[in-house]
Amino acid sequence: MMPVMSEDSPRTIKDYYARVTLQRHNIGNPPESDERIEVVVRIPEEIAKTLAGGGKPEVVIFDVGSRVRNVATETVGVPNDSSLVIAVVSTVDAVMPPSLPTQSNFKDQDGAEGWIL
Repeated sequence: MMPVMSEDSPRTIKDYYARVTLQRHNIGNPPESDERIEVVVRIPEEIAKTLAGGGKPEVVIFDVGSRVRNVATETVGVPNDSSLVIAVVSTVDAVMPPSLPTQSNFKDQDGAEGWIL
């Protein structure tokens, strides 16, 4: 049987995970004042495989990377202040962190989730 995080959550280690670093900054401030935010993104196994064209999901595959970036951005939320911008700094493939909380910060209709670290 595949390990799951909780009885009511279908998460498994076979799902696709990525770690994303985002940068939130004010348009008028220098880059040194930027806030960095780390996010773990989970995409359910079947959806990740579909995005990868049936192959192994990797962040370098455009559709996979795009979905990861979108979920990460949704996880931290869109700024209400128009002078704030959120940019993706880096995205890397990852494994399911052992200490991942049961409750995510964001969950989409397709089961994709994001956690702010």
